[in-house]
Amino acid sequence: MKTIQKSEKIKLVVIVSGIFGCCIFTYILLFVKTTTLPLTKSHAAAGVPESGLPAIAPTHTSLSSNAVNFSLSDAQTYIFHNPFVGGDSVNGKVPIVESMQFVTAKTASQLMNGEDVGVDDNHIVLFVKEKGPFVLNNVPLPPGTQIPVFTYGETVYDATTGNIIDVSGEN
Repeated sequence: MKTIQKSEKIKLVVIVSGIFGCCIFTYILLFVKTTTLPLTKSHAAAGVPESGLPAIAPTHTSLSSNAVNFSLSDAQTYIFHNPFVGGDSVNGKVPIVESMQFVTAKTASQLMNGEDVGVDDNHIVLFVKEKGPFVLNNVPLPPGTQIPVFTYGETVYDATTGNIIDVSGEN
């Protein structure tokens, strides 16, 4: 019977930990992207899915699945009082909003270099691009991965619910 030496055990533990970490990271990304939060009675009755991270409080009450239920002013107020959800500003300064626009999810995806924002292509979303730089330290990463720094932070909000449905960084 072959005995495993201490250095081989350490290598095995590191490899298994790395694989396990990658699996957990993938699971978290998939789970977070598709998590459905509890529906409000009004949205549930209208068949409007409510997913994402609660953020901008809707100020309008349309139950249409493609309604814009808050204004750009509402979004500006929220963004002013809430830091970029993906991570901290590197220099500690308040980020500058480079662009803020209601677009289709397909357009938001194109603005994010093809990243899927998790809703139907024709669904209306709010795309916000902020200039940092940002350390993406609020995003789960596999063990040993260097925390990325990006010049821009991009956030996509569901225009119907006000929830954050996607976050990304770009240089």
